[in-house]
Amino acid sequence: MAAMRLAPLSVLLALATGAPLEAPSVASRPLTFGKDGSFQISVFEDLHFGESMFACPNDSRDGSLILKPDAWDSWGPQQDINSVKVLNNVLDNETPQLVVLNGDLITGENAFVHNGSAYVDQIVKPIVDRGLLWASTYGNHDSDFNLSSASTWARENTYPNCRTGRMAVASTPGMMGLFSGHDHGDTWCYRWDRVVPGTTVAGNGVNLCFGQHSGYGGYGNWIRGARQIRVSRAELRKRNLTAETWIRLENGATVGSVVLNSTFNQDRYPPTKDDMTYCPTCNYTVVTPHPKAVSANKLLEEPSHGEWKAGGEL
Repeated sequence: MAAMRLAPLSVLLALATGAPLEAPSVASRPLTFGKDGSFQISVFEDLHFGESMFACPNDSRDGSLILKPDAWDSWGPQQDINSVKVLNNVLDNETPQLVVLNGDLITGENAFVHNGSAYVDQIVKPIVDRGLLWASTYGNHDSDFNLSSASTWARENTYPNCRTGRMAVASTPGMMGLFSGHDHGDTWCYRWDRVVPGTTVAGNGVNLCFGQHSGYGGYGNWIRGARQIRVSRAELRKRNLTAETWIRLENGATVGSVVLNSTFNQDRYPPTKDDMTYCPTCNYTVVTPHPKAVSANKLLEEPSHGEWKAGGEL
């Protein structure tokens, strides 16, 4: 199993205490708490753009589609259109200070280096249109053999509100929680403060939470949404490491609201229904096998953004 992507909250302690943060050179404004003294993060997991198609968004950053003559199946672009709707619907109902695209932005088994950057443009358009700051982590599918996470990172950093950098989560002082995707059907939180049966390592009390499958790409038909995380500057200054978290669904409803505090794992919360949603414009009765390598190689030799050379390392 590939390593899960993790989004740490320890950066918020530095914000709360006034410690300096090292920001990427493309950043034009700092991460700040809102006027009400809170800081909120919206986390989108497993969008899986670019499935089952050679067609891709054009390079004009308007999110429109070009269907090439050798396009694969039409349901791939339709999945992405509906995933963009999820982004818009969630962000219409939330006002985060930071958006995190938490891995598996693109399905690298289908997309390619030469068009991967165009998918980045389509994914971030709802964020850019709202003037929000965002950062990404990259999952196993973002680094599949057809893609280059370095090229994805370079494309993201052409936007001034991108904050994607490099951060290690090991031994991070003040880390309150780790938020992961990868397992599309999991949305639970758990305080890891003991040896879990079947393991040999005792947790140190860090909160572990799965997000919500956000994209119409990838496996599973659980209702789409995005995990929200909110902390208070006043509480952080008192070293009260408490965070509120909930999931905003694509239909505007919220589920799974919990408070990650000293009594978490003891408090009782209402269960989340196992609701499903299905791509309304996708025709899955036509599923074409993956094109043969010779066809893929022919496409890869077409003019690209100049990010790589055919025959070189992907």
